[in-house]
Amino acid sequence: MAQVNGSSQQSSQQISQPSAQPTSPATTHLTGHPDGHLIVGDLAQQFLSLEPQKNPARLAFYHYLKNLLPLQNVFTQDMLDGFYDRTLMLQYWQSNRIQLGETLRSDLIAIAARRSLSFDPEQVLHACDLQVITLDQPRDFQALLGKIVKKFEQSGDKIRSFSLEKEFRSHAPLEELMIRLQKTGRLIVEAYSNIAILLEGEPHLVRPHTRLIYNAELDLEPKVDQILATSLMRVARFEKWGPRLKGSFVQGTGFHRTESFERPLNEVPELFQAVKRIERFYVNPITDPDYSKIYEEMLNEKMSDQRSAQLNVRMNETLTTKVQSTHETQATQTQQRQWPQKPTVSL
Repeated sequence: MAQVNGSSQQSSQQISQPSAQPTSPATTHLTGHPDGHLIVGDLAQQFLSLEPQKNPARLAFYHYLKNLLPLQNVFTQDMLDGFYDRTLMLQYWQSNRIQLGETLRSDLIAIAARRSLSFDPEQVLHACDLQVITLDQPRDFQALLGKIVKKFEQSGDKIRSFSLEKEFRSHAPLEELMIRLQKTGRLIVEAYSNIAILLEGEPHLVRPHTRLIYNAELDLEPKVDQILATSLMRVARFEKWGPRLKGSFVQGTGFHRTESFERPLNEVPELFQAVKRIERFYVNPITDPDYSKIYEEMLNEKMSDQRSAQLNVRMNETLTTKVQSTHETQATQTQQRQWPQKPTVSL
């Protein structure tokens, strides 16, 4: 294992500063949570008042709240841990984790002094308190994946995993696709990278960068958050509403929103290609209506021999499974990161 210091990619992963003042995160009125804890939308408003465009760490967190989390939910430590996991997959934030962690710790402690958070930000292990490592050896990566698999298997999930070839990876030289079939018939698909965080001497993989949820009919689960990394610096967050997908693309180390959409999947080319690229591991192309459409085109259209040959190549590539199943895999990081003992604070 080698500790990530990371400066070689910094120039290509700089924060994209907004061209205008950040806008309010809410398009609807936020009324807070009945138990009094701060919800995501209200916390985003708190950070908006801190002029986040003047501080890269603050700006990234503000955009993350606004663009990648449900605004009406109570803000939890798990959400904060998830933010650190996603940022620390990026070379820029690996190199600037001290600034990231110290800024957010200070801001959250100040906010907690006047508003109720669902956790104590002083007890949280922030990015500045974490050591990030890259698992260069596949055996180390597989060992940590195996621990996650056991946790899921104990809950009754059936699991398959695939080591992703280069053409399917988005974040790291080693990535694993884990497919979990739950007792209810729900299918959860997650992609893990070989980035880990050292906690009390033990390495723990960061959360998966991609998470798609399907119902028992193998359709995308309606009205639930779907997260799909289309590249290292670009993520799609969306929900299915009837025949349409409603969501947006979030880009860069600052997590700013670049494009919103509310259209059928096949009318969002970047997302369509990313979904179909990953679905080839668990969806039968013969029964997939999108692939059936390609087949119908071959049968019904009058095409030249050259065009017909090209479509045959597309079908053959679609129906060919290149990746071998390596073993049965894994579980998400749910352990909360906190200091062992809460210090006494004089009020």
